[in-house]
Amino acid sequence: MKFTEHVELSDWNGQCLLTVRDVELHDFLDDFFAGHGIEAQVVRPPNNPEQHQLLFPPAISTAAVYRLLSQVGLEEIDRIVRINSGASGAKGGA
Repeated sequence: MKFTEHVELSDWNGQCLLTVRDVELHDFLDDFFAGHGIEAQVVRPPNNPEQHQLLFPPAISTAAVYRLLSQVGLEEIDRIVRINSGASGAKGGA
């Protein structure tokens, strides 16, 4: 299930798998979940270096991960992605 264009939730062998398409957002979300007492396993897909994944323990449901993501909010997710992509609105110049 797609949360945003950069974040997707899926089931992997009965566990929630969170796929993130931005390294800074991945790091932020990993820290966010850890701050809520949830330690997810970091998975690096070998064939797609642009994707970063978090595999949650079996006791953590997809619905629970979705609820926590909702606390972050779409605007904050977009802001983090824009910062990483250099599209924060600031223009460099000489």
